[in-house]
Amino acid sequence: MDLKHFFRSSEEDPDPIVTTVKGQIPDWLKGVLVRIGPGKFDLDDFTVNHWFDGYALLYNFVIADGKVTYRSKFLRSDAYEKAMQVGRPVFTEFGTKAYPDPSKNIFSRLFSKLVPTDLTDNDVINVYQMCNELYCSTESCHVRRVDPITLETLEKVDMNKTAGINMASAHPHLTPDGTTYNIGSSFMTGLKYHVIKMPDRKSVV
Repeated sequence: MDLKHFFRSSEEDPDPIVTTVKGQIPDWLKGVLVRIGPGKFDLDDFTVNHWFDGYALLYNFVIADGKVTYRSKFLRSDAYEKAMQVGRPVFTEFGTKAYPDPSKNIFSRLFSKLVPTDLTDNDVINVYQMCNELYCSTESCHVRRVDPITLETLEKVDMNKTAGINMASAHPHLTPDGTTYNIGSSFMTGLKYHVIKMPDRKSVV
């Protein structure tokens, strides 16, 4: 089986494209399907080493009135923006080592090699809904909120600051009452595992 097309870099389609529908979509069927995956593997003359290291590409299908539109946008993470500037990954990814960030001085670069506090926010693994908002995640402490319709990248949430964890699963569990559970770990003060509970916003208002 030829897997080359799985590692082919893509371009984004930021404006909605009206798709061709085969058959008929019921009038009552309305909604938005959002997915995410690696979309850019090549940076100038450099190629990342692992499928999970490709920079995140969001895409959605908006279904309404028997029609479907499609659009896609790269997640504007800090990892993506810096990689586009320098043509190299500045954050260490799953299988690709980071290159020194030219915006940092020599002491900051040395410290980041000794203590890997700058974890990637290339949230390429999963997209999920929490508290009626849409978030992208990877196996680090950073998640990104995104707009499900426009796919605009919104604020970054650092779970190291909010919950004291250095890494978290990219696959939280959502219960019927709207509560979200996840598992994470911290290692800066000794290895610990954490179970995180995030109540639905309606239950805490």
